[in-house]
Amino acid sequence: MLLVQQLISGFQMYNITFRNPRLRESPLAGGFTIGSARSTKLKAHRMAIVLVILAAIFIGALGLHGYKQYKVRQERRISENEYNVAVTIWEFASRTKSQIDDALRQGEGVLNFTNITVPSSEGYKLTFELIGAYFRVYAVPIRHARTGYLSFLTDNTLTVRAADHAGDRATTEDAEYRGDPAA
Repeated sequence: MLLVQQLISGFQMYNITFRNPRLRESPLAGGFTIGSARSTKLKAHRMAIVLVILAAIFIGALGLHGYKQYKVRQERRISENEYNVAVTIWEFASRTKSQIDDALRQGEGVLNFTNITVPSSEGYKLTFELIGAYFRVYAVPIRHARTGYLSFLTDNTLTVRAADHAGDRATTEDAEYRGDPAA
């Protein structure tokens, strides 16, 4: 019994605490921790800080991934808008040219404007200019860098021209558009 009391006093001297009060009677049975309650709280506090930092890193990485996916979808949508508007203005110019040619062949020389309807295309503003037998179709992004980058132009030649004019109209000096929706 004296040996057990000496062991207990030695544990108290070295700040050895027991998790279970019943174990004070038998320290050799295990179930005790070395250190003070203060060091345990300090370890728990440090662990909490580490967990908060890890959670912040995870949330930051998740946000960065989400933003990257948003930008990829936006670029894909812009590419599709540009391709679709190029096809739309070419088809419209083709129909308009055939109507002008039919009117000239029949000797009328006048177009029936009730049959001309300017189409629409998502993210673009389309305008139509008719000067005698010559015409131009313009397509300008409604919100540059949001709905599209390229401005388009086609005319009687049925050549679609495009360039990035920061929201202004395309010109006849621009390069021919050879777009691909997958590119």
